[in-house]
Formats: sequence, C-alpha cells, structure tokens
Amino acid sequence: MKNSFCLRTVENNEISCSAFGKPDESDDIVILVHGFKGFKDWGFFPYLGERIAQRRGFSAISLNFSHNGIGNDPLTFSEPEKFAKNTISLELSELRQLINYCSETYSTNKGKRIHLLGHSRGAGVAILAANRERVITSAVLWAPVMTFMRWTRRQTTSWRKEGYMEVVNSRTGQVMQMDIPFLEDVEKNRESFDILKAAKEFSRPLAIIHGENDLAVKPSEGLEIFKSANPDMTEIHLIERTGHTFDVVHPMTETNGKLEKIIKLTVDFFEKIAKGTKNDN
Repeated sequence: MKNSFCLRTVENNEISCSAFGKPDESDDIVILVHGFKGFKDWGFFPYLGERIAQRRGFSAISLNFSHNGIGNDPLTFSEPEKFAKNTISLELSELRQLINYCSETYSTNKGKRIHLLGHSRGAGVAILAANRERVITSAVLWAPVMTFMRWTRRQTTSWRKEGYMEVVNSRTGQVMQMDIPFLEDVEKNRESFDILKAAKEFSRPLAIIHGENDLAVKPSEGLEIFKSANPDMTEIHLIERTGHTFDVVHPMTETNGKLEKIIKLTVDFFEKIAKGTKNDN
C-alpha cells in the first residue's frame, strides 16, 4: 500500500513523499534518499519501498527533495530553475526535517526506530543526517559518494566564470544548469560536509553496498567510507558484475538478480538491527 503526502519546510519549500506500508503502525521506518538527478519514483525506489514494507513491522518513506527538478511529471525534469538552485545544505535540511517529522508524528519515543537508506549522492547526505540526528538507529549506503566535490579545478574555474555548470541527463537528453551557489555551498561547508568524518563519528550500525563495476561512483569510494567507519559497527558488500544502479533503468519494468540480492542484504540488515535493539530493550 502506497500513500502520498507533502511537507512544507522551514525554507517554505514543499517536499513530496510516498509512504509504503503503515508508518503509524510499524515498529521500523526506513527513509529512502535519492541521489543526483534522481527522484523518489525513479527506477527501483517504488519497488524497494514495497519490498521493505513487506517485512513484518516495517514501513518505508521516500522523498523528493524540493529542488531535484521533478515537478508533476515523473518522467521529465520540468523544474530546471529549481534544479539550478539546489544545494547540499538544502537537501540536508530537508532530510533532517523529514526525520524530525517522522519522529514526532510516529512517536519514536514509544519504541519505533528510524533508519536511512541513501543512494549515490543521497547516501552522502544520509550519513551526514544520520550522524547529526540521534534518533536514527542505522543507515545503509548504496553506491555512496565519499565527497560532494566531484569536479576538476578546470571545471570549477569555468563554473565560476560562467556562473553555472551544465549537466546532461542521459535518460531525457535535457541539458540542465547548476548555479554557482551549489559550488560555493560545498566549498564553504567542506568540513561539515566531510562524509568520511561523518562515517567515523557515526556510532550506530552502518552497511555499505557497492557494485564492483560502478563507473559513476567507483567502489573505492565505498571502501574509503568503510575504512573510516567503526569496524565493529560497519559491514560492506561489493556486488560482482553490476554497476551504479544495479542493472536497473527508468522506468523499471522488471527486477533482476543483482537488485534482489542487494534488497535482501539491505532488509536483512535492518531486520537484524531491529531485533538486536528489541533485545537490548
């Protein structure tokens, strides 16, 4: 069962969300965080939400960041002007507001747990949020970036000169702009956006899953996060013969063996943590 709702943020933006299962009745809520040029209805996310909600006591909530460029049409980036103005600070703020909403609305003080699952850049945002929000029980990072600075000096010089960076969406063919505030935000907050530092400080269970053939975010980035994290609380899984989106395209018409393996690893991890937390209580 899938239900939709929207949150109005302190920045006066709207983030649209999809809830899978019954968050008000479940013991564990998993928040799904999309990455760069992603959105909550992309590819595997709806299927992933459904699979998580099939586990007893679990539900899932996915979100569209307000400036991800997606409007009412889930197949095209119909809000390029918002995409251009997006920043990591904004995404981090919106994710933390959703976490707080879930905590307050679904009464985590009565035994409920909140987990995060982020993909690609969304995994980087997720570990930053998880480290700052003590209500988060655990986190899973799919194909995580280890840094938000992903451009050469030559590219950033051109970015400053032109005032924007052009990026191409290979699926739609759209050429979109990223304005200079994104770059300035990453540079200004280099220390507070340090993903490796956040992983090191994160004192709760963490799982990293990365495709060995990932060309968009090399598996070495996932390994660096693993090396930085608490070895007693962290596990890593490198999946053979699959890439950044685990052989899934958008729209997703069918599942595949790699995705099923990754989903099982993920949900088994969350379930193990949930059972361990119950036993500790």
